[in-house]
Amino acid sequence: MTTRLSPTTRFAVVAAGGIGGALLRAGISELVPYDAGHFPTSLLLTQAIGCGLAGFLTPYLLRRGPLWSLAFLTGALASFTTFGLFTGQVILLAPQRLATAVVYLLATVLVGVAAAVAGLHLAMRLIERPDRSDRPGGSGGPRSAVRRQASTGTHPVQSRDPREHTSPVRAARPRWRR
Repeated sequence: MTTRLSPTTRFAVVAAGGIGGALLRAGISELVPYDAGHFPTSLLLTQAIGCGLAGFLTPYLLRRGPLWSLAFLTGALASFTTFGLFTGQVILLAPQRLATAVVYLLATVLVGVAAAVAGLHLAMRLIERPDRSDRPGGSGGPRSAVRRQASTGTHPVQSRDPREHTSPVRAARPRWRR
């Protein structure tokens, strides 16, 4: 049974995650400085990392519950990748360097989607690893049980809705393989 979260709790969790994501983005901007009029490498790197983490963490966060999704996806990663900053960079580049602005726009979208898909596939492979308890030194235990569930077709990733028996991530996954 899922407990309903108060709006205050939800906002506080998103705010805490948002502060962390914004600080991480500022740290990357300090490590890889941006020169006006040049290709925004630090922002492209930030978008790629953020999208890859979003894809990778989604199956785990769905299993953990709404507070985790709010903190990491809605709060931290949303403030880390910031679409507004991305759009602003394209607009600043366009008048002087239209070709650079177009390359940056396309690269950010393509790299972001590719990183999210790669992160999701990596997470799903880790969740669906075959059971290793048959190897010497292999043990049973809770981690082994999750692997057994994945290899037998039951779903270790659970939906937030207790009435659903399949995960939204797992249900959508076969479409991605086409």
